[in-house]
Amino acid sequence: MAALRERMVPWYEINKRDLPWRRTSDPYKLVAAELMLQQTGVDRIAPRWVRFVERFPSWQAVASATVGDVIREWQGLGYNRRAVSLHRMARAVVERFGGHLPADRRELLKLPGVGPYTANAILSFVHKLDEPAIDVNLRRVIGRLAFGDPGAPIADVERVARAAIPPGRGSDWNQALMDLAALHCTLRRPSCLLCPLRDVCKTANGAVAAPPPRLARAAAERRAGYYQSTRYQRGKVVDLLRDADTLSAAEIGERLDADPLAGSYELGALLAGLVRDGLIEEGVPAGCYRLP
Repeated sequence: MAALRERMVPWYEINKRDLPWRRTSDPYKLVAAELMLQQTGVDRIAPRWVRFVERFPSWQAVASATVGDVIREWQGLGYNRRAVSLHRMARAVVERFGGHLPADRRELLKLPGVGPYTANAILSFVHKLDEPAIDVNLRRVIGRLAFGDPGAPIADVERVARAAIPPGRGSDWNQALMDLAALHCTLRRPSCLLCPLRDVCKTANGAVAAPPPRLARAAAERRAGYYQSTRYQRGKVVDLLRDADTLSAAEIGERLDADPLAGSYELGALLAGLVRDGLIEEGVPAGCYRLP
């Protein structure tokens, strides 16, 4: 789509959101923001990112900290496994690459916590290469524009995205699509009349602009299912250990039982899973737990 290639960067230069990580070119700080933003909203991330990179300003600072220190500073960001991933990634970057983030996709994919999307995001936002960084929001935008379907096959979306990136402006182009997704092409009630691509959008010019009921219903079900879920219970245990040096399994169980949102759980399996994922560790004496 010529319009997707020609209009997005000029639109972005005028309308881009003022986000704190857009004021730095430091690879570590950009990666920290990227990990935080995965599955967590910008408004929630922005102040926490500033505080986090003040506490841990470099790969070396994260790598030399304990996992527990990183998890404590991650409080309020959700998905605590991302804190563990950032710590492991920092150690790998320091130990294997001398503190310099590689620009080779194969090397990036060997780093802890880096999958295909994160590798593309690093290549685009850190190394300024013309790589599409297709997350769920960009897939929705390009799906609506090019196919009239926010759930269009990812391979088709990536093909369109790669062809639409203006040479040398891949980073700004990806950021532009992210801002379009946040400001106009939202999941529910997109503001099509204000969209700079309305005239060429297949959804705005024939298909239904609102998301298919299956997508809206699935999002609602995910929100409703959070409480009384294993994810909630795991986060609760980590929060308990943020505020206490050590707790016994019995103390953790008592506090979970007192939380009406925790629901039913099997304590041994819950704790074993957290230990396996590196989020907590069993201390001394046996049966007591703490952050790593």
